[in-house]
Amino acid sequence: CHCRIDEPEEWQRHSHEKGHLSDNLVPYMYGQRDYENEACDFLQSIGYGNAVNNPTRIDPENVAKKVGTTVKSIHITNDCHVFGRVFMVETDTEYYEPEDNNYHFVHVKPGTIFIDPKAVLVLGEGGNNNSIIHECFHYYKYKKAFMFAKLVNPELTNVELTSEPHEIDEESAIYWMEKQTRAITPCIQMPMPAFKTEVEHLIQIWTRVYPNNSVLELTDLIIKDLADFYGVSREAARLRMVQIGYTQAIGALNYVDNHYVPLHGSSKANVIKPTQTYTLSFKDAAYWSFADLKLFTEIYTNKY
Repeated sequence: CHCRIDEPEEWQRHSHEKGHLSDNLVPYMYGQRDYENEACDFLQSIGYGNAVNNPTRIDPENVAKKVGTTVKSIHITNDCHVFGRVFMVETDTEYYEPEDNNYHFVHVKPGTIFIDPKAVLVLGEGGNNNSIIHECFHYYKYKKAFMFAKLVNPELTNVELTSEPHEIDEESAIYWMEKQTRAITPCIQMPMPAFKTEVEHLIQIWTRVYPNNSVLELTDLIIKDLADFYGVSREAARLRMVQIGYTQAIGALNYVDNHYVPLHGSSKANVIKPTQTYTLSFKDAAYWSFADLKLFTEIYTNKY
């Protein structure tokens, strides 16, 4: 066995450059550009390179096969707070059996993915597809980082997608694996170049159908078509539009205080940032009407 070392570099504990690893061997990624590039690299590596530039629905079951994982529908917990779980090592693990309202053990091999069937009811088909691809990316990208983390915590066997990610220790490798994967998964399902092409294609289609309507007025229809085409939730499609620059989607398909908010916004570009919103809940509005002196004055002098 021969080993060759090319161009050795001095290791720096806090070198956070692209391509470098954290102390826990988790690859550093910074911002949306890195996430977009990582998603495209992933699709290229598993034979889905055509989907980067050509609008294509990504089949989660096919992705699972390509990364060497096996998807199983199984109740993970009794309350479905865990949507998915991928196992990095061979182990015995618990699962929930609704028929006797009890937990049992099952033996699993590395690459096994559990998807809770209740996730479809909670998240819809789009959320279920997201969960599968999410776990596939974990297995593809973070096997080495996970094994390193396991040296520190031998009880680790899996990475899971939960409804409460804030409960994960922000200093842990698992936290950063989860944070990055949550950001990258929509980029895999809706890669930016192809997604832009599909958005523009749908704008043209609906503009021909309703020539007197502005693009803003057509946004609800465009979002629904995107969600159906890509097999994602409408909220995921809406957020992806906003993310890549179609800010008119910020005011589309919004629900506040359990009520639908009619389509609203501006036809002009860049009048609102992707992280901003036109709407407030009643609770937030009540708070800020007292907490912000300028807003308080505008309201109580009938200027707002």
